[in-house]
Amino acid sequence: MSGFYSSMKRVDLKQFHDIDKILVMQFQNMMKLLQTTEMMMAYEFCLHKRFRARVAQDVSVTNKLTSMIGADVTLPCAFSSTDPIVRVTQIMWMKGNAKLAVYNPQHGTHVEDTTHFQMVDQSANSATLKISGVRYTDEGEYLCEVTTFPGGNVKATTSMTVKAIPQNSAEANTKVVAGDQEQVVATCNSVNGRPPARITWYAAIPGNVSNNMVNNTDGTYTVVSQYLLTPSWTADGMPVTCIINYESTDYNIPLKLSVQYTPVVTIEGFDDNWHLNRNGVYLTCNGKGNPPPTSYIWKTADGSPLPASVRAKDNVLYVDEVDERVNRSFLCEVTNALGSRASRQDVLVRVLLWKRLSHWPCVTRINE
Repeated sequence: MSGFYSSMKRVDLKQFHDIDKILVMQFQNMMKLLQTTEMMMAYEFCLHKRFRARVAQDVSVTNKLTSMIGADVTLPCAFSSTDPIVRVTQIMWMKGNAKLAVYNPQHGTHVEDTTHFQMVDQSANSATLKISGVRYTDEGEYLCEVTTFPGGNVKATTSMTVKAIPQNSAEANTKVVAGDQEQVVATCNSVNGRPPARITWYAAIPGNVSNNMVNNTDGTYTVVSQYLLTPSWTADGMPVTCIINYESTDYNIPLKLSVQYTPVVTIEGFDDNWHLNRNGVYLTCNGKGNPPPTSYIWKTADGSPLPASVRAKDNVLYVDEVDERVNRSFLCEVTNALGSRASRQDVLVRVLLWKRLSHWPCVTRINE
């Protein structure tokens, strides 16, 4: 005779509603008449179905949760019923077809992988699954199945998402040399993230983008984005911004490009009004380069020595007094680690009109 039948023989009728009392009494009377096991099992099934239809029972879990790789996470599971005679005989956690942990109030707990899973906070109606050191393979659906008597099995599912916050960085390539070939001028990295980040660029100077994503063995992703262009000296110091989008949030990393080039040289200071005997004029040599200029050399275009009326000091050519010897072309040569470049300034010394007229005899007599 089944265990359910044995328990029903001893049941306290006060625990049932009136209609259920009649059903139980009918069952007890029928046991005296039924002669075969098959008939008893059929009647027991009918009573069990009738019981479940009249009792509300539920399993409470966290429907959705998110955990970070390497963290610990708990998945609670609790049973509740509107009928006091219902009791829990087993609580089991599963992932797919794999049984992770089982709790039996009478026989204790059994866990398949004790290094990764634990059953904690057990009580008569609840048990919590703890996952230590979450891995990306832990992502998925977890089923909590509660076995009760006489209510049968009830289930509920927890969906867990596993994430990892990436480490973001960006840098400009400091070894770029101006030329006619496309080069990588900046690199942006989003390392060990889950899900993978998305990288875009904002730049004042047009260029191309190359993206690459690597699936790491721990389930994270590394995204590397490169900004490329054909560098000229005008690109040096230009701003670009790496934009890393992770989980709908943008992380901006501003950069300044670095392009090495031989000096670009200009000369200023000549106003086309250098006349004889004018004092306090000078030429300034502006050299711009990456790396910075290390020397400035003044010389004449024809290779002759500098006139005695001028003095060169660093990037400035001082003219103490303008005379005929200053009427020539000057060169300023600027040097940095990549090489040298020069700029030329032609100087035309002017003679004032009254100076010219002073050589005429009539003008001399008038002055006298």
